Amino acid sequence: MSLGRFLLRFLINSINAKQKYNLILQALTLLHNHGMNIISIIFDDAPSNISMCNMLGCDLNVTSFQTHFEHPESQQPVVEFF
Repeated sequence: MSLGRFLLRFLINSINAKQKYNLILQALTLLHNHGMNIISIIFDDAPSNISMCNMLGCDLNVTSFQTHFEHPESQQPVVEFF
C-alpha cells in the first residue's frame, strides 16, 4: 500500500469536517511559508468535505454559488473543485 493510499484510507476518511478544515489551513500556511502558492483544492462530494468547504467560506447553494475562499496568508483566492 502506498503512503498516499494509507493516508487517504485510514486518516483522511476518518476525520471530521472541522479537522479537515484545520489541516487545510495549516497546510496552506506551511506551504506558503516555504514559497509555494496553492491556487486550488480538489475533493470529492463526501458530506464532511462539503462541510469543510462551507467552513472555508465557499457556498455550494445554487442561489449563492461561490467556489473559492481567501488564502489564510496571501489573501488570494483558492478555488475548490469537486
